Amino acid sequence: MNASLTFDLVRRHMPRAIGVGNPATASLWRGARGGRNKPSRAHDQKSGWQAIVRAIAAILALCFAAFSFAASFNPDPASKWSGWQSGPAAVNTPELRDGRVYKLSPAQIIYYSAKENGLNPLLLLVKLQAEQGLIKNSYSDTELQRRLDRAVGYGVLESNPTATKWFGFYPQLVGMSYEFSQMRKKKDFHAAFLEYTPHEDKYKELQTIYAQYAVVMNRVSGRHYSASPGSSGYLDDFRDVSAQHIQAFLGEFPGALKNASLFSGSAPASSGGAGATVGTDGMQFVSETLPDGSYRAVRTSRNRGRYATLAASLGMQTTASVLQVPT
Repeated sequence: MNASLTFDLVRRHMPRAIGVGNPATASLWRGARGGRNKPSRAHDQKSGWQAIVRAIAAILALCFAAFSFAASFNPDPASKWSGWQSGPAAVNTPELRDGRVYKLSPAQIIYYSAKENGLNPLLLLVKLQAEQGLIKNSYSDTELQRRLDRAVGYGVLESNPTATKWFGFYPQLVGMSYEFSQMRKKKDFHAAFLEYTPHEDKYKELQTIYAQYAVVMNRVSGRHYSASPGSSGYLDDFRDVSAQHIQAFLGEFPGALKNASLFSGSAPASSGGAGATVGTDGMQFVSETLPDGSYRAVRTSRNRGRYATLAASLGMQTTASVLQVPT
């Protein structure tokens, strides 16, 4: 529920909550303003003040709904991390193992994904913008999750963009870092890039974005790397920056990735049952498949407690994800 919807609910239901049309309440309001029609009975005063208290409670409940049921985003909706615990595909970075990725910020996921395969993290940042506009652009919640799921285009084919096995911000980043770490063994960066993204114009676009982003990263990290490096520089530079530097870099742009809590609150799927994750705040996250084959995290409440009681006292009903006010 967003702020505009909350305002609309208050606008539509406040008159009834404060007792518009109720003679006792109207009389109380006029009396409070010093009008001539002051209430003559204690009964009217009590009724009017109760209506005002109900109105205040309604506003508080609606505000809670607006902020507590905001969209939350899942960095690994298909739990790919669980298949990378052992074997040849095992991920070795401790922060990316055992479902810990759900607790990381976007900057930390970028940092550790690059570190896992010894890749320049600025290259990941550049691809996040070139592929999905995630650094500079803002999107609706559903569109943002769709773009997070395809963050750097790893395994996403132009002929069949919904067929990739690596949906999710984390699988995308660690997959790309692995791919380039392997290709660098036999190709220069230009050839490796064209194998990853087979368009020369996209390579030129990457060079342009990289030159701009290198200036920013040098400034926030105190480094002095080239904005137009040679082949190895695209792969090796900036590997000594920290997750904090990446967070500072993201803070220079309007995209949602600068939000350190973008993915916060969820836990490994095993803790919430099939297809669900449960956070420490009592909220439950369920992956919902979208028509194009990607996912989004649907946030539902398991423990609304006093807020549900408050809503019931106001004649409202609560569902898993929204607070409903009767019309």
